[in-house]
Amino acid sequence: MKYNLKNPTLLFFHADWCGHCQRFMPIFDKFSKNINGGKLNIVKFDADKEKNYVKSFGIQGFPSILLYEPNTKRFIDYNGDRTITDLVKFVNENANINIIN
Repeated sequence: MKYNLKNPTLLFFHADWCGHCQRFMPIFDKFSKNINGGKLNIVKFDADKEKNYVKSFGIQGFPSILLYEPNTKRFIDYNGDRTITDLVKFVNENANINIIN
């Protein structure tokens, strides 16, 4: 999969054995399908398969979501509710874009 590196990127770290991840995954997948993919990259990391990424980002709990904002070159932790509405609000406010078609 190719990404536009000039776009903000949402990084989603999850683990198959995590109950919180199992409940949140369908919500996150629905969010991913309904956003304007031309404005936001979404990358999922399976904690068991991609341990190096989990370690390099200092992820200690699951699920974890980070937003990379390319203009400021910073990563922002998501601490909101696990809802589509809050995810959209978080991305729109922190990346200054409108991700809903």
